[in-house]
Amino acid sequence: MWSRPTHFACERAVYTVRTISYYPLIQHIENFITPKEIEHLKQVAEARYTRSTIGVGVSDTRNSSTAYIPADDPIGICIQARAAEFQGYMNLKLMETLQLTKYTKDQLFLDHYDFKHNDEISPGTYNRETTFFGILEATCEECGTRFPRIQANWTHEDPRWCRIVDCDAADLVVKPTPGSATFWVNLLPDGTGNEDLLHGGLPPQAESGKKIGLNIWTLKLV
Repeated sequence: MWSRPTHFACERAVYTVRTISYYPLIQHIENFITPKEIEHLKQVAEARYTRSTIGVGVSDTRNSSTAYIPADDPIGICIQARAAEFQGYMNLKLMETLQLTKYTKDQLFLDHYDFKHNDEISPGTYNRETTFFGILEATCEECGTRFPRIQANWTHEDPRWCRIVDCDAADLVVKPTPGSATFWVNLLPDGTGNEDLLHGGLPPQAESGKKIGLNIWTLKLV
């Protein structure tokens, strides 16, 4: 059952939701994470970063750094509760531990899926139903999140979209805007993964470039 934390006063985030794609469902949530929450998460994570992994090992396809926020961190719980409420009061027990991912020059996460394919899981286990990818810091250009299987043509769209997405890209690239999050639904109604949701984290290219993202995953029994 969903419940809001009662032992800690959660900060209210006044956010704006814009739907980028109806199928697959991809939404941009502006101001989903508050400045105070951003600073807190960055401080908690700083001493916890280790080399990012895929499965149980390291790989050249993902050379960023990863840190996990303790499950009892009150601000982390508030952010999870906000993500649960956004999805229609999801059970907080279905939320994975919050994960921060830090990218510096040339660090990336090549195209991948957040969900596991059918041959990787057994019936009666959990798979990642949804993803929020929040941005805590971005001092880089062209280091957004790319969806290579989703074609995009913004020529005839409102030009205000161009501060949210890369309007010059042939496929969907969401720009890294601090405080904002991109939300998408990984699984189809039958519980299988949506193959269109292949995505990757583009690398900062400048020497001083850096991007810190926040992964919020919600699980579903399949």
